[in-house]
Parts: sequence; structure tokens; C-alpha cells
Amino acid sequence: MSASAAQAANGLGGNVELRGMDPTGFRYSVLRVFDPATPTKVVDAAEGHFKRALDTRANGLNRN
Repeated sequence: MSASAAQAANGLGGNVELRGMDPTGFRYSVLRVFDPATPTKVVDAAEGHFKRALDTRANGLNRN
């Protein structure tokens, strides 16, 4: 299962940093919207791009 599919299924996608978050203070931004027919590999590539560009693995909540 891809990270995107796992996140859609359980809301976390294996991201351990999100498990302890208080949802009342959590904020996020939608960076891109995809057509439901978009291939998973395209969505995963875009997600990886934003994780690199925004450095959210080292300085954010993306640990997956």
C-alpha cells in the first residue's frame, strides 16, 4: 500500500509524528489537489517533492 493510500485509509499513513498530536491545535495547508483518477505514483511523487521542498522530514511532522 502506498503512503497516500495508507494515509487515506487510517489518516496517518504510517507517520508516527502525527499520532501524538492534539487535533485541536493542529493546522495544515492543502498544497495541491488531484483528480481521483490520478495514478498513485504521481500523487506520491508530488508528496515527496513537497516534503523535500519544505524540509518537513527534518523540520516538520513528516517522518514517513
